[in-house]
Amino acid sequence: MKINIIFLFIIFYYSTYSQENCSLTKNKLNNIDVVDVDDLRCISKKSKNKNTIVYTFGIWCSPCRLHLKNAIDLRKKYDVNLLVLLIETETDVLIQKTIDYLVNIDPEIRILLIKDKYGKKRNRKYTKFLDEVTPEKFKNINGMSKYLVFNKTGEIEMITTWKDNRKNNWKDDSNMIKNKIIPLLKLK
Repeated sequence: MKINIIFLFIIFYYSTYSQENCSLTKNKLNNIDVVDVDDLRCISKKSKNKNTIVYTFGIWCSPCRLHLKNAIDLRKKYDVNLLVLLIETETDVLIQKTIDYLVNIDPEIRILLIKDKYGKKRNRKYTKFLDEVTPEKFKNINGMSKYLVFNKTGEIEMITTWKDNRKNNWKDDSNMIKNKIIPLLKLK
């Protein structure tokens, strides 16, 4: 009996903590994980899902808010780990407002924040992050409401840009998702 309990505890511990043992740090003000590119690779490697989709978001970004529903739908329909990545600085007062907004839309949403190691100003920070995360095979175009698709090995499969959606209505990124992202995913 004692061995069974220990065995169950080990399985529980392993399944709970081995999924993501990436040594992430928390933002002191809002208690959300603060990440860099290596952390995102680690999360995607440790995920139980085939792919990890990182969706870049700012509360002040209209396309980000409009496209959020489609990002959430990807998590619900496909075998993906969805992470919403905020680009605010670690001390920005907008973080809590953004967290509240996101959780109100989807209480299960996983929210991360880019580390300030990339810079202390939002745009510079985001640009440096994109420089580091974007593989040479993709054009690095600054812009929000991006989808970064990581595979199980922690490699980038796709990074979308606003140009991927320019032939469509900017308010709806469904066609871009259908053509660029869904072919990389498998249904639940």
